[in-house]
Amino acid sequence: MKSTSTYNFIIMFGFSVIASAMGLNRVKAPRATEKIRSVQDSLEKVATDDKKSFEDSACWCKKNLAKNNQLVESLRQQTDQLGYDIQGQTAAKAQLTADLENQQRELESNQQALDTAKSLRERDSKKFADDEQQHIQSIKALDGALGALKKGSVDDLSLAAVRSAVHRSSNHSIRGLLVQLDSAAKHTSTPAVVYGTLKQMRHTFSDNLEDMRRDESSASEQHEGLVTAKAEEIAAIKRQITTKKTRAADVGVDVEQKKEQQDRTQKLLDAQVKLLQGIQDFCAANEPAFQDRQGKIQEAGMALQSVQVDIAGAQLLSVAKQEPVNQGAMELCIVAAGMTGDLREPAKQACKRAKEGKSQDAADAVEDLETTLKEALSAAVGAQEKCQASVREEQNALAEKEAEVSSQKGAVSSDKDTTSATIKEVQDDIDSAQSAKEALDQVSTVTKKVLATCHFETHQDMVLLRDAKSAVPEAAKAKIGQAMNDIQIIDQTMETFVANTDEKVAKITSSLDDVTRAANKLLVPLKLIYANDEEKVIAVKDQSDEIKRDARPECDTSSLAAKAEKLKGQIAELGKISETLAFEALR
Repeated sequence: MKSTSTYNFIIMFGFSVIASAMGLNRVKAPRATEKIRSVQDSLEKVATDDKKSFEDSACWCKKNLAKNNQLVESLRQQTDQLGYDIQGQTAAKAQLTADLENQQRELESNQQALDTAKSLRERDSKKFADDEQQHIQSIKALDGALGALKKGSVDDLSLAAVRSAVHRSSNHSIRGLLVQLDSAAKHTSTPAVVYGTLKQMRHTFSDNLEDMRRDESSASEQHEGLVTAKAEEIAAIKRQITTKKTRAADVGVDVEQKKEQQDRTQKLLDAQVKLLQGIQDFCAANEPAFQDRQGKIQEAGMALQSVQVDIAGAQLLSVAKQEPVNQGAMELCIVAAGMTGDLREPAKQACKRAKEGKSQDAADAVEDLETTLKEALSAAVGAQEKCQASVREEQNALAEKEAEVSSQKGAVSSDKDTTSATIKEVQDDIDSAQSAKEALDQVSTVTKKVLATCHFETHQDMVLLRDAKSAVPEAAKAKIGQAMNDIQIIDQTMETFVANTDEKVAKITSSLDDVTRAANKLLVPLKLIYANDEEKVIAVKDQSDEIKRDARPECDTSSLAAKAEKLKGQIAELGKISETLAFEALR
């Protein structure tokens, strides 16, 4: 037992000598180990917080770099497209201006042609009135001379009146008859020749007068048709001019609005490019700085780990959807009751004659009615065909106008949708910028918290390491000194990084504010353009409704067709009644 105790004492004493020789204080060594472990925990906490801050920054960078690259490219495409639109609309306005000049010349030419036609018609109408009055006076003079001859004599005064009236006539046959009259008047034994000549002259004048009136009526009708057609053509040109003037004005407004939109889009693009550059600068420096800090932390940790090994080694040494009742008269009276307008009175008179038993007179009156009805039927059929042609023209014109309006409707609706989409994109840019600003502020706050933690931990670590330095072996003291130097470098590096980050964050925040202001300014012309687009959509709808209202035909084909059928029925009935009345007249 004694020898064993002595042996243990000798061993313990040996260890004490070795530990003393290594510079290990057996009392302070455990405390130094605890302090070094505390510093290691502190470095691990700083490394973990720094990594979390770096990951938040990297996430922010990845999201905003991708989004801002996309926004810059989108804004460049919008700016280019606006340039193309401005060029296209400027060319369209120039074409509209050229078309307006051509149509204005066409309008003036048509108006001049219409004025010329009216002037010629007025001249011809005045000539007709003079010729008509001359023929009427000639006929009156001839009637006076014929009346005098019927009484047995004709005085020179009457013949002088005839000569005076007839002398102005340019008709060669009448002038030939005047020569015959003068020759017959010189022979008083031939009054019959004079009478015959005067009567022939009156007949010629009467025929000429009727021909003149028919010609005048035809010329007047043709003139009215020409005037109507030309007036419609002029009205159409005026409508086209008005429409094109409106379109030219609208295009002019669109060009100016697009120019303003392009200018503000360019400013937004400039701000977005500046922002992108700031983000790129911020993000480019983020990872290298993080890797550098982590390296320093790792170096310090390794140094402290080495110290722990040294202490452990030393401690190892110390302890680790009913026919009528009668035929003729009754049938006629029934038909007469259905007559309207100018036919009603002659039909009633025919009915009265039939009731009085004057069947032949009634039959003659019915034939006259038939003739009149046939003329009316011909007029009604003509009016119906004219109406149908007018309706077809209106329908074709309506189809053309509706096609044009439909095209305009599609265009303005597309413009409205495009503007609406652009407004949404810009509003999204504003929201995105605000979101990025808030997220960046959070990243910056976290980074500053890491710096504050680093400052605090550095101070604590330096105190602990100074204390531990005195209780570690000599070989570990240099390693603790290296660890203390690394920890100070980590703190300084973190402080420099945060200062640089604050500067970059301030630039990015300013760029985000510039983007928001530029986007809000771009929204102003965009909203005005959208309001104009909405007004155009309403105007196109109103134009479509107006076209449909104006397209209603002024004539009623159905009523005209019904009128023609009614006239056909009345003619057929009168034909049968005429036969019945003629048969009764023979009995």
